[in-house]
Amino acid sequence: MKSETVKYPWYVRLLFWFQIRRYGSVLRSAEIWARTPKVYLALAFLYGMFERKSSPLSPALRTLVCVKVSQINGCEFCVDINSALALKRGVSEQKLRALSNYKSSFECSGITILAT
Repeated sequence: MKSETVKYPWYVRLLFWFQIRRYGSVLRSAEIWARTPKVYLALAFLYGMFERKSSPLSPALRTLVCVKVSQINGCEFCVDINSALALKRGVSEQKLRALSNYKSSFECSGITILAT
């Protein structure tokens, strides 16, 4: 099902527009979430609050949390996109690889373990 064939509320179309600007197209996961527009809006709001510039967590740590949540949810696409963002934010590849087994990893600091 393509986003063009379904009537979405204006606020969902706005979120799609932001995705097109950032990723070049509407993400398939967003189309699925948009089937329940209010839940999708709440999820987008939660993510926006988590990623706000005034967050007490560093951008790298916030991204590590997103990668770990994506791993727990089993969303390979989300793991990929959040891992790319983590690399852009200065997280090492070793730390990303160690995140799936963070409890026994020497790469993950105490604050990373607490955040995940």
